[in-house]
Formats: sequence, C-alpha cells, structure tokens
Amino acid sequence: MGNYISPFFEDKLHISNYGICMAVGILSAVVLFWFLCKYLKVDEKSYNFYSMNILISIVAGLGFAWLFQAIYNALAGKGFLAGGITFMGGLIGGVAVFVLATVLFAQPVVKHQMPNIIGIAAPCIAIGHFFGRIGCFCAGCCYGIELPADNPLAVVFKEGAGAGVPRLPTQLIEAFFLLLLFGVLFAIILKKKNSKYMMVTYMFAYSIFRFIIEFWRDDSSRAYFAAISPSQIQSIIMFLGAVAIILVVYVFKKVPYGKTGIVTTETEVQSVDTDVSPESTDSNNNDDNNR
Repeated sequence: MGNYISPFFEDKLHISNYGICMAVGILSAVVLFWFLCKYLKVDEKSYNFYSMNILISIVAGLGFAWLFQAIYNALAGKGFLAGGITFMGGLIGGVAVFVLATVLFAQPVVKHQMPNIIGIAAPCIAIGHFFGRIGCFCAGCCYGIELPADNPLAVVFKEGAGAGVPRLPTQLIEAFFLLLLFGVLFAIILKKKNSKYMMVTYMFAYSIFRFIIEFWRDDSSRAYFAAISPSQIQSIIMFLGAVAIILVVYVFKKVPYGKTGIVTTETEVQSVDTDVSPESTDSNNNDDNNR
C-alpha cells in the first residue's frame, strides 16, 4: 500500500496516509478521553486541567519520538537526522511531561484525580497507537522479517526500505493486538465504572507483546544491544514499572496524591480535598470553639 493519496488533484496534491492515520489516532484518543471522563463523572476542574495537559504531552511525545529515533539512527550508523519516529520514545517522553506538569502545576484537589486519569488514559493510548500502526503499514515502515513469496502472510510493500520483498506485516499484527487490548480495557471500565488497574494492565500486556514481536521485526532503522533492540529494553523497563506500581499502589496502598480507592466523582474529590486540608479542619474547630 502506498504512503500517499491524491484523491482530487492526482499528482498535484500528496497527502500522507501515515499522517492521516496519526491524526485520526490522536483525535480518537482525545474523544475517548472526553467520553470516559464524562462516564466516570470526573469533575470539571480536573478534566480541564488534564485535557490540556494531555494535549501538551502529546505534542511533547511526538518530539521525544523523533529524538529517540534520531538517537537509534545515530547508533545504527545512519546519521542523527535520518528521520522517523518511535512509539516507545514518544510514550516515555509524553508520560514524563504529563507527570511533571501535574506535580508542578495541578491544584491539590486536581492531583487527587491523577491515578484515575492515568487509568483512563490506558485505552486512549491503545486506540491511538492502533491507528498509528495502520499508518506504519501504509508507509511500509516497522516491517517484519522476509517470508517466502508463497507464504499467505507475506506482504510486498511498494515504498520504504523494505519495499519489493515479501515480508511479515508486523504492523498489522500489532494493530490487531492493540485493538483487542483497547476493547478489553474499554469494556472493563464500562462494566466496573472505574479505571483501577487499567494502566498496569496495559503496561503488562503491551510490554510482553512488544518484547516478543520485536524478534520478528526487520526494519532497518534499528540499533541492537546484546542482541536485543532498544524497544525490548524499554519493554523490560515498562514491565518492571508495572510490577512496581502493583507493589506500591495496590499492595502497600501508597497512592500518589490519592487514597486507596480511585476517586471518580466530584463529590469524592471534594471529600478528599476536605480530608487533607488542615486549614479547613482548623477553621472548623475554631468556629466550634467560638460558638
């Protein structure tokens, strides 16, 4: 499949299929985030802050996706400016910006929603990434190993470094997995009416899948360390991060900016804010004494 379409002006207008898929993926993630926040009754103040934070994090994530790929290109001897982006680098950078912005700029009552918002973000990441992998298939990047021409799974790309050779369409395999993962996460949130465990579920599932599928990837813009790719190293880190979250949050009950339970409603947010506000407590005590 080609990387460009020109539906109206033939060769005068070239629109990148990859760019279209990325735009659709980002839009679908943003719309899904809005829907789930409404469904879980996230208060308006928290929604406004986190929706803006997520948009900024997406932009930052795209920059980090380019930066990480540029580093991989340099390590592979292709040159720092060889081009391309990598999802894992974008995810790491975007999450870092999101957490940092929340810690530095969110009000205390908004910070209490962070565990809930992170859980909501899990299916949003999955559906956005699904469309991104469809874009990879259109562009002929992130392709798999060579296959015999008569293999029913073989795909011959018209463009890209792997063009002209029958290959395993690892992009479509990953896209199918991401769509399935999105469906599971989305269904659980709708049924349970909270986002608890959703991010760790995503982290466990995707890190394991990505580590495995990397063995069948064969695209040229890769650097290897001790026979494993940078994405496999990042997958290991993601898996260990999920283990750490399980231990800290769900075993030892140490929820950053929150209580043991996941805050979902405006009433609960106000309740938590009241509980943790010493000024409010002192004020109430003084009023009682004055009476």
